[in-house]
Amino acid sequence: MTFKDLKNMQGMTIGEISRASGVPQDTVTALSRGVTSPSNIRLGTAVKLAHALNLELEEFCNRLEVTY
Repeated sequence: MTFKDLKNMQGMTIGEISRASGVPQDTVTALSRGVTSPSNIRLGTAVKLAHALNLELEEFCNRLEVTY
C-alpha cells in the first residue's frame, strides 16, 4: 500500500493531514506522490502522520511496509 492509498482510504486531503500532524505540506505531498519513500522519513514524523491518520504507529508502518 502506498501513502497515497492510505491517505485516500482515510478520506483525507494532503492539507488536512499536514494540519492535523504538523508535518509540512511539502513533505506530505512528496509522500503522496511517491517522491519520498515512507522508509526515508524520521520516526517522529511517522508518529505524527500515523496519529493524524487515526492509526497506531505499528499499523501505519505495517500498511506501508516500513520498519524502524
